[in-house]
Amino acid sequence: MDASPTDAALLFEYALFLQDDKADWLAAEGIYKKVLSLEPTHVAALCNYANILGDKRKDFDGAERAIQSALLLNPSDGTALANYASLILDWRGETRRAQELYLYSLRADPSNTATL
Repeated sequence: MDASPTDAALLFEYALFLQDDKADWLAAEGIYKKVLSLEPTHVAALCNYANILGDKRKDFDGAERAIQSALLLNPSDGTALANYASLILDWRGETRRAQELYLYSLRADPSNTATL
């Protein structure tokens, strides 16, 4: 990973590997932070970082801020919308609002597996 420590796209792929293949969310969190320091508008990194904040750290306020930042950058991002719906449902128990977000996510990106 030392070959290109300032390449946000490469770092993002490495964070995905750590999170998904190695189940090392702590290391992935650090890499996502690095990605966002290099490219604050990286929507996918914001979404994945939000997942770690909510699912692992139980920092629901931080997770919501990260997802809202992603949605400000791309209001029709299916993954961000689905993640926000899950957060709203799990954290706040707002079934109706979560359902609206899931439906909007499905309309925005019908092929997104995060919505299904």
